This record gives sequence, structure tokens and C-alpha cells, in this order.
Amino acid sequence: MKGKKVDNPLLTYIGAIISQKKVPKSFGLSHIKKKKEINLKSFYLRESYIDAFADSLALETKLKVLNLSRNQLTTNRLIKILLKLPRGVKELNLSNNPLVGPEAWQVMAEEVIEQPRFKLERLILEGCKITDISLKPLAKAIEYNTMLKFLDLSHNLIKD
Repeated sequence: MKGKKVDNPLLTYIGAIISQKKVPKSFGLSHIKKKKEINLKSFYLRESYIDAFADSLALETKLKVLNLSRNQLTTNRLIKILLKLPRGVKELNLSNNPLVGPEAWQVMAEEVIEQPRFKLERLILEGCKITDISLKPLAKAIEYNTMLKFLDLSHNLIKD
């Protein structure tokens, strides 16, 4: 891209995908409400897009809100995203991704929630079929997290 540099998470993402020659067809990234937000609610992030998407996230320095709700994320896809999540993200919405397993929630606990370098304040995990087993590492990580102010675990499979 030539001309004035535009600081926009969507353009960063598209630029990273193009540079890797992984241009998604009809991806429709049109849900960007604010300059520091990527809202991919109800998009289906296919396996072929995840690597490029995760790599582009790592390049994004000003992203504050990431909404990946209703994306049919799997355990492996979410892990790839979490490992590249920018440190400045304050809100992460992963709601209604019921295909995510305990391994991804373990990575979330260890690599995001427990790490003081992250500024995560709001975590939305509604309707992810989180069980008591998956909740244990999250609960332990949250116990020591001083940044997290809002956590939504509603509509999960938590019994205790």
C-alpha cells in the first residue's frame, strides 16, 4: 500500500494475508465499528485462514477489542489465535464457540490470563460448553489476575 499509512486492524490483517499469498475468498471483513476493534462475529474462520489471521494479529499493536463469537472455532484454531494475541487487547469475546476443548482453555489460562503483560479486562466465554474440568485452569489463573474486571461464563456446562 502506498500513500498515507492508515492505522487500522482490518487493513493490517488484510495486508498480512496478502503478503503471505493466503487471500481468503469472500471473507467479508466488514464488521469493524471502531478503529481499534476487529469484530468477526458470526464469520466462519476456516482452517486455511487461521494461520494468516493469527499472524496478522501478532502485528497489530493498537487492537483493543477482538470479537470472535460464533465462529465455529476449534481447539487448534483458538490456540493458534491465543498464541499470537496482541498484548494490548482489553476485551476478548469468544462466546458461542462450543467446539473448543479443554486444551485451548488451558492455553488461555497459561498464555493470556496468567501473564501480566496482557491487559485483558473483559473476557466473554458464554455458551462455549466449558465444563468443570476446563474451568479449573481458568479459575486458578483468574485468582492471580489483577486486570480482569468482567468474566462471562454463562450458558456453559459448569456444575460446581
